[in-house]
Amino acid sequence: MSFALTFGCGAAIIVTIMVKLIATDLDGTLLGDDKVIPQEIFSLVPALRRKGIRFVPSSGRSPYTLRENFRPIADRIDYICDNGAVAIAEGKTVFTRPVPVPVVRREEDVHVLLCGSKTTYLAPVEGTKYEPHVRPYYFRRVAFEDLAEVQDDVNKIAICDLRDPAKGSSQRLEACLNGTADVTVSGAVWMDVMRCGVNKGDALKAIQSHYGIAPEETVAFGDFYNDISLLERAAYAYVMWPKATTRAACSKCCAPSKRARFAKPIVKNKPHPQKRKEHKSMEILVDADGKTEEQFLATYDREKYDRPSFTVDNLLFADGGDGMAVLMVRRGGHPFMGQWALPGGFVSADECAEDAAARELAEETGINVATEQLFTVSTPKRDPRGWTVSTCFMGLLPEIVAPKAGDDAVEARWFTIDYLASGDVYKLILRSDEILISCELKLARRQDGKIDVNKSEVLVHNGIAFDHAKLILYAVESL
Repeated sequence: MSFALTFGCGAAIIVTIMVKLIATDLDGTLLGDDKVIPQEIFSLVPALRRKGIRFVPSSGRSPYTLRENFRPIADRIDYICDNGAVAIAEGKTVFTRPVPVPVVRREEDVHVLLCGSKTTYLAPVEGTKYEPHVRPYYFRRVAFEDLAEVQDDVNKIAICDLRDPAKGSSQRLEACLNGTADVTVSGAVWMDVMRCGVNKGDALKAIQSHYGIAPEETVAFGDFYNDISLLERAAYAYVMWPKATTRAACSKCCAPSKRARFAKPIVKNKPHPQKRKEHKSMEILVDADGKTEEQFLATYDREKYDRPSFTVDNLLFADGGDGMAVLMVRRGGHPFMGQWALPGGFVSADECAEDAAARELAEETGINVATEQLFTVSTPKRDPRGWTVSTCFMGLLPEIVAPKAGDDAVEARWFTIDYLASGDVYKLILRSDEILISCELKLARRQDGKIDVNKSEVLVHNGIAFDHAKLILYAVESL
């Protein structure tokens, strides 16, 4: 088959080969600086599958993270995960090289996380000095008092070391392991432990063997040293420019770009839209009943269609020191009396939604800040008072501003945000001093991977009113 590859500089190549598998690295290769999966991939992959071509993202990310990243097509692709520690084909693990868990012992100033095939396991971290370092990177996690009880393959061990692992502790750990595992410093307070010799090439070989696909039927893309073994398993290997050292190590073929992607077809000779006919300014139009517009409006039945109540909700975020915080108010009346909700309320007939959002925020919290419209939620029966459609506004503050409750809000507080996930079931956890509230939800996703607020479902309320937990999670992912 023939296909075109177009690169960031505008250059293109036409390749005519019998392709059955395309494997690509993510960061620095498929992804741009925004680290977002290109939207065209979600329509491209089904087209590739119809032509008998498998698509295999290859990354240092864990299996469950990759499935989240590619959620709209998660069941239609294969995966190379944790830099080659795991290979998944047709939803089944066809290759795994777990690291021996006993190689790491817990000690003072170290917090150990086991990155398994299902989730991340760690000792309880809430309220410890490690929490600010763990929470931003590991949203999906399960706490164990004894990590030896974990019943899952561990593909990578992440270690949070507040002593700066680059200044000695990584070397001491490597000497202690004595060649039983590899140690890599991955951040200011992070180091990773993996099984010796783990690489993407062996994982790709396992997927090729699973399908009976030869290297001569494989195309691979990469950009760094950890991709060399992947490129060596493909007869057609493309290294992203300007990774000169990687290019020298694998000099089969080079693509002059930091990011490669498949080109969209160019539509030529697009017809010009027809010019609209100009209406004569004095022409009076009548409808099928012989009524002019003035007559139609004079007799229009406003009760013909059901009309919802129109409300606004404010999602105000700030840096809470220990993580992102959201502003909530405690309701003074029914429904959900005594529970916590987003600042908001009903829109009056003489005001626009933007003015109503600013008014409600000032009345209930005493805070005046500019916000922007984020989305509208219209789920039937979302409010026990009746059909209610709400437009949500979002604002960001550089630091927490003390709120002052007013109107029908009896209390206003900032809550730090955390959540746990197991498949499509999420638990949102909000904390403010001694107060802890939560909500369990079953999230639905749109084709682009974003949360579908209207189709997601609240399972268990525990102090968070209405469907506001869904709105918070949607906004957090938008941030």
